[in-house]
Amino acid sequence: NNANIQSRLITAYIELENYTNIEKVVKRFPENKVTQNQYETLQSQLMTAYIKTGRYKEAINIAKKYPDNVIFQSKVVQVLIIISDYKRGEEIAKRFPDNIIMQSQLMSIYIKTEEYDEAIKLGENDKSEVIQSNLISVYLLQEKYNKVEEIAKKFDCAEIQSQLVTAYINQR
Repeated sequence: NNANIQSRLITAYIELENYTNIEKVVKRFPENKVTQNQYETLQSQLMTAYIKTGRYKEAINIAKKYPDNVIFQSKVVQVLIIISDYKRGEEIAKRFPDNIIMQSQLMSIYIKTEEYDEAIKLGENDKSEVIQSNLISVYLLQEKYNKVEEIAKKFDCAEIQSQLVTAYINQR
């Protein structure tokens, strides 16, 4: 249908970094003219455009309508990290403990604010590859190379293995 075609057009605009046309396309589809899922997709894409163009306040305003939607809220956390409002970002990310994107953003906040103990606690509780890779970054910052090796042995992932090489180089 027409909204799906428009959504694909917006995706193309985002990839081409042609953000000025996205708002025009989205406004042609008011909430009462498309399904809820289509509307949320269009709003999410508009948020992405706002974030990429530095229109953070407008992006956050869209998300206010979706306080329990992890996709919208993860974009809010992304904005809060960009503008260094780490406390608010942390509060939102902690509301979604089972979501890997939110937990990864939370780990980023802990690293940026040098709350390494919190990052380590998160890494000890979440054994996903993404979080473990971030945990290795913490250990590298703390020069705890034995911990890097310990984690790296559990994963056959190029990024984690390259971090292990970094640890070996730094250990010398």
